Amino acid sequence: MEKFLIIKKPITKTKNYCENKRTPPLLQNSLQNSLQNSLQNRPKREVKDSICLYSDGACRGNGSKKSKSGAGAVLLDENKNVIGEFKKYLGRGLTNNIAEYKGLILGLENAIKLGIKSIHVYVDSKLICEQIKGNYRINKPHLKSLFDEVVLLKNKFNQFRISSVLRSFNTHADRLANESIDDYRFREQS
Repeated sequence: MEKFLIIKKPITKTKNYCENKRTPPLLQNSLQNSLQNSLQNRPKREVKDSICLYSDGACRGNGSKKSKSGAGAVLLDENKNVIGEFKKYLGRGLTNNIAEYKGLILGLENAIKLGIKSIHVYVDSKLICEQIKGNYRINKPHLKSLFDEVVLLKNKFNQFRISSVLRSFNTHADRLANESIDDYRFREQS
């Protein structure tokens, strides 16, 4: 008698499942609503007495020779008051992932300068977050050197935590990253 192994794969991408055209619209709406409700009602877990760092990278042209990149970071205290805003023009020919890493490095360096010992980092790049956590491999050598730099900075904190957030929750850092590109462009034109 032959034996069969049945493998059940869990649905890992709810968004793609909900967008499946074979799913009835009523079921799509109920799945989306239940997902939104569970995200809104879940308790927010933060490191106690921790400073929050929101960092982002911006890249217009993503890797082309003419692309322009910038980094932005904002530090917030426990009461969500701004401690510091930082932005830096990164130059041309960089990818978005490099800009994201540079934004994180910019924020961590400034947090260390301010004497912060406990930090909770928020990035809108799932790739960067999961690589820092050790869940994703780093395949590109140029990202490996940036990853190593982040690990060195990370080890200077007593408490370090990183989370990925939706882009809509990272608008302040995104604005700073884009301002750095715009500021450079205006300086370039004058």
